[in-house]
Amino acid sequence: MDREQKRLENGLKSFNEINFYFDKKLKVYRDLILDVLSKINIRKKLEENSLQKLEQLQSAINTQLFRIEFWSNHNIPEPVGLRNTLEREFVSVEKTKIKVKENSQKDIAILERELRELLKEYHDLKISLNII
Repeated sequence: MDREQKRLENGLKSFNEINFYFDKKLKVYRDLILDVLSKINIRKKLEENSLQKLEQLQSAINTQLFRIEFWSNHNIPEPVGLRNTLEREFVSVEKTKIKVKENSQKDIAILERELRELLKEYHDLKISLNII
């Protein structure tokens, strides 16, 4: 009887150790998933803020272009080359906005792929825990 009781106790200890191990591993995956989700949100906010700043810059450039247009309508001489410089800057800011959007979409896609992998591993681990 003592041998069977010891085997049973050893089995319970190892079963509890396995459960503890899986619970700990599940918690690690949950933390990783939450971390990736927060990185996605941060990247989206960064993109939004960057685009907002670039749009403000474009608005300021547009204002200056309208002033130059006003000067030329009233026969006031404009500074030499200012219109061309502002137009080039406007186009440059537009290109920067496109690059920011592209880079942000790439970063978010990479993070979402990582999230899918983590969710799959988390789900597989939960299934294996239910089997045990």
